[in-house]
Amino acid sequence: MIGSYPHSKLWLGIVCSALFLILVFHNVRWTELAAVLQTVNWATLLLAAAVYALSLVVRGLCWQALLAHLGPVTTGEAISYANIGYMANNLLPLRAGEVIRATLLGSKRDFSKSAVLGTVVLERLLDVLILGALAMLLMLVMHIPTVLKQSILLTVIIGCLGIVGIWGAAGRSWSRLSAERLEGWLDRRAVRVAVNRGQSFAKGLSGVRSLKQAGVAGFYSLLAWMLVCGSIYLMMLASQLRLPWYAALLVMVVVNLGSVIPSSPGSIGVVHFLAVVAISPWVLDQEVAVGFSIILHAVSFLVTVVLGGTCLWRERIGIGRVNQAGLEAAR
Repeated sequence: MIGSYPHSKLWLGIVCSALFLILVFHNVRWTELAAVLQTVNWATLLLAAAVYALSLVVRGLCWQALLAHLGPVTTGEAISYANIGYMANNLLPLRAGEVIRATLLGSKRDFSKSAVLGTVVLERLLDVLILGALAMLLMLVMHIPTVLKQSILLTVIIGCLGIVGIWGAAGRSWSRLSAERLEGWLDRRAVRVAVNRGQSFAKGLSGVRSLKQAGVAGFYSLLAWMLVCGSIYLMMLASQLRLPWYAALLVMVVVNLGSVIPSSPGSIGVVHFLAVVAISPWVLDQEVAVGFSIILHAVSFLVTVVLGGTCLWRERIGIGRVNQAGLEAAR
């Protein structure tokens, strides 16, 4: 029963992607959509791709800051392994890239894989906080539907509670906890493994207790999201859409907060649907909106995969090693 859960989630994601693709494309006039795509300004689109790639590099710097307390990690390593993970998230189901990058970097630097995974969780929680803060800024410049506004506020609350919870968990003495409460069980191998992983995971989370470390990571995370927003605005210009700057911010917030929706690898269908919904206050022509959603998904997907593949080559990591890391993480 437990083993069937990942497969059930995978199939749920595929079904969701199919449904969203139907919702996006079912009334599209294909000749008009083709005409819209032919008007794309390729020079501006290439600039958007370059800015998006730069955002992924900056995200690597954010992760490096969160890894600092575990030991030395070079800038090149942090950027490479982060982007290998992002690539795997786009190509493999169940966001496997998060555990794959933790496993690969942990093996190379002889860090606990659970500790490295703790820093990945911190990075994602930081993303939620930054997106929530940017979304609240968005509320000041445009009208936000009540449902979306409530979702944004809930996201900010969850992010704040998560940071507070991690702050407390990272400061907890797991060794004392294991000695006091699990003393009679420690001869059992499974319990010892669980306790050791809990200790390592808490060590990875402890980066949030350093204000300097958290501040540097927060700065890079904010910079990365600003670059993503800029790249989306450039994609709008490349699609011949002359919209206010906060339209790009709304697209970024809606698409990324909507990533919790189950989907197939690459978030096919889900990204398209959310992008169409996000620009609907300004763009009523379905073919124009769908054309933009295709460009948004294609640029983000291709840049992530190409950069991740380049990082695989740079680190001399084969596809077999990536698959092995996924299997190790699953155990």
